Amino acid sequence: MRYHVAVPARWKHFPFFILNKGPYCETTESKVSSSTSSASALYGIQSMLGSISLAVASMPGGGVPRRQTNMQIEESIKVVEVMALEMGPPVVLDEGCPLREVIQRLRDANSGCALLTRDGRLAGIFTERDLVVRVLGAEYDLDQPVAEWMTSNPDWVSPTDPIRKAVRLMRRGGFRSVPVVDKEDRVVGCVRHKDIIKYLAEHFSAQVLNLPPDPERIALEREGG
Repeated sequence: MRYHVAVPARWKHFPFFILNKGPYCETTESKVSSSTSSASALYGIQSMLGSISLAVASMPGGGVPRRQTNMQIEESIKVVEVMALEMGPPVVLDEGCPLREVIQRLRDANSGCALLTRDGRLAGIFTERDLVVRVLGAEYDLDQPVAEWMTSNPDWVSPTDPIRKAVRLMRRGGFRSVPVVDKEDRVVGCVRHKDIIKYLAEHFSAQVLNLPPDPERIALEREGG
């Protein structure tokens, strides 16, 4: 599918406006929509922990006891380590890479962020939001080092940290991705909000699928036939 959008003249040479598949083939409207959806997803993760049991218990026929359901989910994300999530390989580049190369690598990997290193250790993160807000809103040179635009010293989790810590960092900072680094500050992965959602959907499918669109709104009757 191709998008027909009015692109400002100063943006037309930007690699992500080659309108083909990839994370940067979106219109401005869809980019905003994507950010809104991600914020909703993060809100949903947090709200899910407190409302899944109520949603299940209020369905006709009951379901898993409310307290038991809540304890299962809370215990799972409190105990299960982040490396148990099905994370795709992160895009890891040196902070000295030119902005042009970073954008191209993100397109090639269909990824929303790049983890940037200095001497092999995590130094920063560059996300699609940085691209839209920081780069396009200023004078830019595609051959400048990405370090000029990255977020330095990002929050991170260790391989042995529980999923709950990643959820809290995402919720607090409005992040969609959290780097995973070892004791030597070397990148070993990247937790994305959709990795957590997938984990919850796979391990607590009945509870998740029975949630109403608005986690704060509990259905009193079963929908459908």
